[in-house]
This record gives sequence, C-alpha cells and structure tokens, in this order.
Amino acid sequence: MTVHVMHRKPAQTTREETELVTEATLLPVLLTMIRRDLDKANNSPSAKLSLPQAVVLQRMLEMIHLDLIRVKKQLRKNGIRIYSEVKDAEGIRCKYLCREHRGNLTMSRQRVKVELGILAGKYVHARTG
Repeated sequence: MTVHVMHRKPAQTTREETELVTEATLLPVLLTMIRRDLDKANNSPSAKLSLPQAVVLQRMLEMIHLDLIRVKKQLRKNGIRIYSEVKDAEGIRCKYLCREHRGNLTMSRQRVKVELGILAGKYVHARTG
C-alpha cells in the first residue's frame, strides 16, 4: 500500500521567498550600476581603470548575471511572479504574486543604497576572497 503525504505550502510568503523577491529586484539595479561605471571608465580618458580593476568589475558582472538567472529560476520554481515594479527617487516598490497571495515589497532609497552596498561587497569578497 502506498501512502501519499501531501505537503502544504504556507499561506503567506515565507522569509526565503521574500528574500528572493528582494534579490530579483536589487540584482538588476546592481548590474546596471556596475555596467554604467565600467562604461564611464572605459569612455573617459581621465577615469581609466587599471587592468586588475577592470577584470574584477567584469567578473562581478558575470557573477551577478549568473545569480540573476538563478534567482529567476527559483522564483518560477516557487510560483512567484513580480508583476509591478517602480524604481524612482523615493526607492523601489514592487508587487508580486506568490501562491495566489499578493505581496508588496517597499524599500526606501536609503535602504536600497545599504542593500546594494552589502550585495556589492559579497561579490567583491567572492572575487578576492
């Protein structure tokens, strides 16, 4: 006789799922910032990067891109869909759907700066550590 155990998913968004939504929101911002800085340094004669700096930034871009792909797969696997995202001078606000539960994520401009600093630090450490 086979017994099937049904695992119920939580009604509300879990902490891990909220962290996924946060990562999915912040990683593209970090990617854009680093690309912009790299482009600016490459196109400005007064702000040239040394070869090691350019290599580290390029490697960071690659790592962030791979993590973004991983996060998007994880969102799909968990049935999470971000359906609205606003990035402005006040910060970032997004709305998402997780198991038919509507969630909101709001980060002030200051919190976004702090989170991006922490996130960028992880990539620098991963590259140099």
